[in-house]
Amino acid sequence: MASIKAHTFATVQDAQNAVNLINEGEGIPVSADAVTRTYTDYNEKDGFIYIVSDRVTDKYLGNPTTIELTDTAI
Repeated sequence: MASIKAHTFATVQDAQNAVNLINEGEGIPVSADAVTRTYTDYNEKDGFIYIVSDRVTDKYLGNPTTIELTDTAI
């Protein structure tokens, strides 16, 4: 088992809304032809829908929780 700090969601739509919030707040993409299209994306594993925590995701989504995943590949 691997413990990670993450923001968890009840639905894929909730997770996608969070991704959109982060991207909008960070100004991503900066233009229509920008290489970077998103800051982060959500993952689905072991019954969790989640975004891995970091300083940027925490800024928009608040305090993360710790979740247990079956292996270290996130």
